[in-house]
Amino acid sequence: MSESNQWENLRCLYAEDLKNKRVTITVSGVRDTPKGARLYCQSGESEAWDIAFLEHGKDGKTPYIQLPKPNQYGKSCGLLRGYKAIMGGEPCEEHVGHKLTLYPVKSSKSATGQAIRIAVPEQMA
Repeated sequence: MSESNQWENLRCLYAEDLKNKRVTITVSGVRDTPKGARLYCQSGESEAWDIAFLEHGKDGKTPYIQLPKPNQYGKSCGLLRGYKAIMGGEPCEEHVGHKLTLYPVKSSKSATGQAIRIAVPEQMA
């Protein structure tokens, strides 16, 4: 997975950052979340992938999202299922340069009350 200076100046992208709009962004890097920096989600602690994006925010930092890896039973979360539907598989370097459309949804499972989802065309859903 890619290792470059893009991973030095990160800012996690939250649903609130999308300001209730669909946002199309370009994947600039994919990596396994570094050891010790695990994702805590509804189903508990999880290993994850970091997906960095080309478009920078006003703060100049690289926005990224974390996609939880499938659990021990092979079950994927909704965000990962959307990613796999669009990209054709789990996160990998070959996805750099591809575009994703993200949008916010209300979520009772999220601490902030909103979550990010990946738009999947109807014919793919």
